[in-house]
Amino acid sequence: MKYLRFILATVGVLVITNACDQDKIYDQELYKQVISLICSDNYNILEDTQQLGGEVLGYVAVSCGGTGAVKKDVRISLVEDDGALEDYNWAMYDADQSQYARRLPASKFDMDENHIIIPQGEHSGWMTIRFRPDGLSPDSAYFLPLSIGSLSAYELNPKKSNLLYRVLIKNQYAEQFASGYSNYRSDGFKNDVAISISSKPVQPLTAYKVRLMAGDLEFLPSIDVINAGAIVLIMTGNNISIRPYKENGTLSVTQVNGDPLYPNTFKIEHDWDKKYKVFQLNYKYKAGNAAEVEMREELRMEFTD
Repeated sequence: MKYLRFILATVGVLVITNACDQDKIYDQELYKQVISLICSDNYNILEDTQQLGGEVLGYVAVSCGGTGAVKKDVRISLVEDDGALEDYNWAMYDADQSQYARRLPASKFDMDENHIIIPQGEHSGWMTIRFRPDGLSPDSAYFLPLSIGSLSAYELNPKKSNLLYRVLIKNQYAEQFASGYSNYRSDGFKNDVAISISSKPVQPLTAYKVRLMAGDLEFLPSIDVINAGAIVLIMTGNNISIRPYKENGTLSVTQVNGDPLYPNTFKIEHDWDKKYKVFQLNYKYKAGNAAEVEMREELRMEFTD
């Protein structure tokens, strides 16, 4: 009987000891201070769509994991890391360099500071980057690759030690890689057949310029296709001037004015609780040796503020 009580007591001690050890491990994980850059879980990408027409601010942030705030100021230094971009391009496109994302040119941003401070008693900190997106192409992907170079305290999360800051562009008429404008109505004919288009991409070029394909010419992410078939809409107030995208190229464009249904204007249209951006266009175009086509079209895209 004494032996049995001894065994039970020993087992009880072991259970209590094991529970204490588990609680200790749990507490260590729960309260562990780990520094991470805030970005997506998909290749550590941070996307930011920026307005064309001047300098804009972007933000990079870090967080400290665990339930407790930091007990002292933590300084995290950031460095530009081209290796992170190289790893991304290789993982996404292998050896096909024609598809590679591009390094954001140094002329397009300034970092006034290269570090972030998490103040004592806080869980996160951030820093600003000044971007100048004018001149970036809507046909390219631009990344600013950043990595944590050092930190003054606590532990670094190796899975969130770098990020790829992707800069996308927009203006008040269109956004890079946004859904295209629907062709609400059109009165164009090619070889005596009515032109039917469901939608077409409209891409920002500058604060007051956008690009789209003429008529029913198909858009492909190819500079040759774009040069051969794209037009540019230049906004002056609500009035539009239409030009070929490639000056002195194989596409000729003539703007047709005076049509009350297609007056070459841009407007915001309200339909009950919905709002639309609307282009009403009238132009003639001739692609290469093909016959000239007069295109009258209304393009619209629903949007929210």
